[in-house]
Amino acid sequence: MNIEPTRRTELYAALNRLQAALVTAELWEGERPPDRDLASEQPFCHDTLELHQWLQWRFIPRLRGILDGFGKLPEACAIYPYAEDRFDTKDGRHGELLHAIRSVDELISTAQAGRTH
Repeated sequence: MNIEPTRRTELYAALNRLQAALVTAELWEGERPPDRDLASEQPFCHDTLELHQWLQWRFIPRLRGILDGFGKLPEACAIYPYAEDRFDTKDGRHGELLHAIRSVDELISTAQAGRTH
């Protein structure tokens, strides 16, 4: 079953907010990391990328591709706990970024929980 149109629109908006938060926090990069770094099979590519790089170069494009192709969302999304550990919660520039990450997590989880089997 594909994602419902309203949830799809909400996820696009949440991804746009996530991208904007990365830009505002001055974490959006103009230069793509080497393919070998992007090819890591570790969660969040933690052995080759910083979290903000993984979000920009792997996560956001992957989810946009799923949404564009009307594909199936991941079964679970729990980036926020890792992000909370990686980004300084007292740093004002990371507050919006953490909020945006939490929104994406919640939208994906809600979409999965709302499906009928």
